[in-house]
Amino acid sequence: MRRETAPKKPTDWDDYRFDLEGYLILKNAVDPETIKDINLKTDEWEALSKAGEEWADNVHLVRPGQKWDHSLRIHNVVEGGPCFEELIDRPSWIEYVKRYVDNDGLHIWMNFITVVQKGNYLTLHAGGHDKRYRTSFVYHDNDFFCGNVNIALALRDVGPGDGGTLVAPGTHKSNLPNPLIHNRHSNQGQKKYANDKKREEGRKNYVIDRGEMEPYLKEVLLKAGDAVIFTDALMHGASLRTNEGERRMLFYRYSSYWTKDRFGYEPSEELVARLTSERQKIIRPIDPVRPPNMVAA
Repeated sequence: MRRETAPKKPTDWDDYRFDLEGYLILKNAVDPETIKDINLKTDEWEALSKAGEEWADNVHLVRPGQKWDHSLRIHNVVEGGPCFEELIDRPSWIEYVKRYVDNDGLHIWMNFITVVQKGNYLTLHAGGHDKRYRTSFVYHDNDFFCGNVNIALALRDVGPGDGGTLVAPGTHKSNLPNPLIHNRHSNQGQKKYANDKKREEGRKNYVIDRGEMEPYLKEVLLKAGDAVIFTDALMHGASLRTNEGERRMLFYRYSSYWTKDRFGYEPSEELVARLTSERQKIIRPIDPVRPPNMVAA
């Protein structure tokens, strides 16, 4: 399996564009051999899911069953073997992640693959107005502090009609909720106002019909092996897939070392044992403290 040796570091121009727009495209971030291995594993997991299985060892196969969501979401893929382990500190992006998240230490707090079929999409969400840690974006004294930085890796080409990632450049710095997307009556910090279905009535879907949002949205088109890195504060979603076949994307979401996995997955002792020390620090940055008589599960 081909590995790059020298990590690529963000340039001043990269920093400027990331600060300005909230995302960067990393071309040829992963080699074709590794992409092939990941797709073969995804084929295997998809077949298991179709056969009714929910777990493949420590990998969780989730079918949301909602038209607007992903056809299949495969969680905890870092447990899937060497081709996933090598992405933890991939030289194509690890220095970017350190620069934009927190050089004191990292943690992958979500890792998953989405398999998207015809008719699926993801509504626009997030924005700088949402002042939670996960959507924080701060620059101070020549350092970035982003609560969450996403690496979205294309496992297949993403062209027109394939359901590409949508971003609204610059919205990671917005102070006000977008009245076209967010409930205009919501107060900052109010919990999950979009979950109140009554407040959703009459609202337009700006993924299906971009309307007034059209000038502000960019669809990110990628070749297999390309990646997009973006702050979770950036308003984003995924366009409607109108083509046959599947869009496959792998997501590693990095945050500060003290965070916990969003869905409660814990790395297996087998995974931790075979990782390099640098990867261990990202997958389990804080070792569990147990009493002497407690045996690790």
